[in-house]
Amino acid sequence: MTFVLPNSYSPIQKIKSASCLSFKGSTLEYEIGKNSASFLFVRIVGSSRGGKTSPGRWFAICDLAQIFAFGKRVVASSFESFDKEGNLLPKPKKGNSNPSAFLRAVLHDILCDKQLPA
Repeated sequence: MTFVLPNSYSPIQKIKSASCLSFKGSTLEYEIGKNSASFLFVRIVGSSRGGKTSPGRWFAICDLAQIFAFGKRVVASSFESFDKEGNLLPKPKKGNSNPSAFLRAVLHDILCDKQLPA
């Protein structure tokens, strides 16, 4: 489920690049993007230790905050993701936990270290 409204799908423009540490100590490179409806998105573009990052997938920050708010272990199939044009992508078939852990670390960096653009 996504909280990004269907009529607000539009191309996502990168507005910021940043990096943070994962909970296991690798460095994650990520980008923050915004669409014309002012929804904010994040995508992970690299990890210093490898691992699946799905650089073509943008995730709505409002969706991630809602999913992680409950503190449960979350797998990749829990997330709705978008391509660069803002179209909803199919969910991954496998329950890989790397994207979940990476997205949790990035969301923590964005929210706790005030990485959101003004």
